[in-house]
Amino acid sequence: MDQVSALCRRRHLSGRTEEAYRFWIRRYILFHHKQHPRVPGPQGIAPFINDLAVNRHVAASTQSQALNAILFLYRDVLCVFRRRDLLEILDDRYNKKSTLVTSQLPVEQWHAYLGEPTLADAILDRLVHNSYRLNLAGDSMRRRTAQSVAHTESAKA
Repeated sequence: MDQVSALCRRRHLSGRTEEAYRFWIRRYILFHHKQHPRVPGPQGIAPFINDLAVNRHVAASTQSQALNAILFLYRDVLCVFRRRDLLEILDDRYNKKSTLVTSQLPVEQWHAYLGEPTLADAILDRLVHNSYRLNLAGDSMRRRTAQSVAHTESAKA
C-alpha cells in the first residue's frame, strides 16, 4: 500500500483519490482471500467487479471507481500489463525480425528488474536466445558534448 500512496503522490493525485484507491485495492485483496494481487492476476478483476454489481448492489459509478483503482494497481504499481505487452511483441518478432534493445541496466539484473519470475523468464528467453551483445564503454557522447560546450564558452569569456 505504501507503493500505491507513493505513486499517487508522485503523480500529484488528490488525497481523496489516493484514499479511494487504497480503499478499493484493500477490498480487492480481501475479496481474493488476502492473496497478493499477482496471484489472481488481472483475471481476478472481472469476478471482483461482478461481485460488487450483483451481490453488493454497488452503483455503476462506484464500480467504475473500483475498476480504475484496480487498473491503477496492475498497470502503474505492479506494471503487469507492460510486461505482458513486451512479451507479446517479442513473441510476434521472435525468429522473424530483429529486435534491438538498449539498456543501461546490466543483463544480469534484468530478471530482478522485470519482477514476475514466469514473465521474466519468458521475456529473457526470447531476448537472450540467438542474440548479439555489444557492450559499449567509455564516456557518453552527451558528457563529451557538454564538456566541449563548457570549454568553448569559457574560452569566449
